[in-house]
Formats: sequence, C-alpha cells, structure tokens
Amino acid sequence: MTECVEREATIKRIEAVYCADCNSYNGVRCRACGTGDAIDMIEDAPAADVAPIEALEHLRDELCAQDLITMEGLRKLNTLIWKYTTAHDGRG
Repeated sequence: MTECVEREATIKRIEAVYCADCNSYNGVRCRACGTGDAIDMIEDAPAADVAPIEALEHLRDELCAQDLITMEGLRKLNTLIWKYTTAHDGRG
C-alpha cells in the first residue's frame, strides 16, 4: 500500500529535531547543512493527489443517507476504504 505524508508536518518535525539548537553551520545557515538538503528534497518531491479516508467515509454516508448509491457502488466504495485503512500483511 502506498503511504502519503504531510509535507509541511514532516518538514516541521525535521526542523524541530535537527535544527532546534542550530544557530549557524560554518556561517552559512542551512545551505551547508545536510538537513537543509533533505528538506529541499522533501519540498521538491512530487506530490500525490490524495483524499483523506474521512472524506470517502463522509461521501459514503451522504450517498447512503440520500439513497444515491447502489449496493454495488457501496460495496466498491467500502472495499476502497478498507484497502486504505486496514493492514493487509497479517500483522493487524
């Protein structure tokens, strides 16, 4: 299963852990630091267009409440939600 991360939250976490006590790196803040390079890579990485599972669950519930989904459509939507919310490797 493909996993997605929040870009800004990841960068903030890296900065909190690795940049917190750094005032300068040989007089060139961030540009001469490997952590700065890692942050640049994260910023430049291609983004995936993903919908949070909560949005799919809300859509499912709304379609059901308004009787706008077939049983087959409901089955497919529930399968999709299950696919991205359940560990399928036997560990959980």
